[in-house]
Amino acid sequence: MYLLGAYSDSQGLEGIRNNVVKYISERDGGYAADATNIYLTSGASEAIRAILKLLQTSVNTGDGRAGIMIPIPQYPLYSATLSEMNSYQINYYLDEANGWKLDIDELKRSLNEARPRCIPRALCVINPGNPTDVVLEVDIWEIVLACVDDEVRFQLENGDDVGKTLLLASLAEQMMDLLSEPPSTWRRVLLQICLKSKGMHPDSFYALELLEKTGLCVVPGNGFGQRGWHFPF
Repeated sequence: MYLLGAYSDSQGLEGIRNNVVKYISERDGGYAADATNIYLTSGASEAIRAILKLLQTSVNTGDGRAGIMIPIPQYPLYSATLSEMNSYQINYYLDEANGWKLDIDELKRSLNEARPRCIPRALCVINPGNPTDVVLEVDIWEIVLACVDDEVRFQLENGDDVGKTLLLASLAEQMMDLLSEPPSTWRRVLLQICLKSKGMHPDSFYALELLEKTGLCVVPGNGFGQRGWHFPF
């Protein structure tokens, strides 16, 4: 039992971090963890914001600002935080036609296009995906890590002393309802909603109508940035 309300170690109470180490080791079949590499926060959102702040450069305008690669569709916390910090958002699109898998060529495309506009500082990989709920395969992780190593060498060879590119692995637990492609009857319903939405995103319009008429609250999906004609919630 720990005293509540007292000052805590900035990294989190050591005893609790040791318990987390034990849990990780038991969960992962005996693979060792290190309590010095574990930081406790009051939630995932706070941890993400803290890491993004650490990755900023000394300027927040022009091509000297930090660039952060994030997957699209994405959990809007990332884009909102980057906008607040005036960082450059580097979008890489997940491959919907291939089960929302991470495509290495798409990673390289987005990175190369962003170089003239910012200093790339991090690749954010959300695993399992949110909102896609896709788990990355081991071979994909190996390729991603190799790409990160290449980028670190590129920045060092080109005299970038601001900092090395980091890999952010956000271990999400959220499950998304209604993830699968909606049936064809929904397409006709959504088309009617489009005609009545009065300039709003159709899914935002639907969510507000649903709330007013049933009291059921859902989150419109347009903020996730999915490509194409999709209006999830």
